[in-house]
Amino acid sequence: MRKWRSAAARRICQLAGVKSVELAVVEIGHRLTEGLQLPPTDLHAILPRVDVSSCNSDPELLISGELRKGEDGLEIVYSESQSRQRQRFTIAHEIGHAVFERTGQHCPRRGGELERICDMIASEILAPREAIISNVRLPVQMAEISRLSKLFDVSVTAMAIRCAGIFELTTFQEEFGELDWIVSQRLSGHRLSRRQVIEVLKTRDDSCPAPKLVQVETSNRVLRDYLIESLSTGQNRNLFILTPLREQPPTDLDSNTIAGTSGIPDV
Repeated sequence: MRKWRSAAARRICQLAGVKSVELAVVEIGHRLTEGLQLPPTDLHAILPRVDVSSCNSDPELLISGELRKGEDGLEIVYSESQSRQRQRFTIAHEIGHAVFERTGQHCPRRGGELERICDMIASEILAPREAIISNVRLPVQMAEISRLSKLFDVSVTAMAIRCAGIFELTTFQEEFGELDWIVSQRLSGHRLSRRQVIEVLKTRDDSCPAPKLVQVETSNRVLRDYLIESLSTGQNRNLFILTPLREQPPTDLDSNTIAGTSGIPDV
């Protein structure tokens, strides 16, 4: 589990009444979405629960979005230039900031861990863990992730990352021929490293886009069979899924692990 050190981490745990940020995010997400019909999540139905009076696009906004204090309460503004799914993530992220604003004086407003926690709240709002588990059709492969992304109205990349935090699979992105980021689930000591994923990429065959069977030696020197699938998500950018060839029950929340790379996108 990640070690959280910021005031934002302490504040969210106090608010949720739990000791871990990960569990706090799940609890806050449940409170915000309780009673709503989903998927997909009606974000505008959540706004009154965090004292947000309005949510509108701003054609002159140079950043993805921000939370403002208006005469009638908090206001969320977001850029018009984003895709609809990106706008939804931005709104959900700013709802996370609104959660902190309601925690009292001297609430955290800056910091890397604060932004990360707001991203986690956004993901939990848009694609609640229990809702994914209720709607998923095992095994979790690329076609299923694409189906879930449409059902929850999030990007395929966002859903791949979300599923990698719930099920035993690995997702990663390649951009301009270079490995960009990895999200990998740890289960029973198994987790794929950056080096292992790079070795997998060397076996790719662009002339054969169909799913391919690969063998990967895991960190404890066990050979495991994986199905590798890819999907183009932009010019010179590809999303990959590595699925172990057996059913993937959801893992305990406390076993979720992000394998060490930077640059995981806020999508």
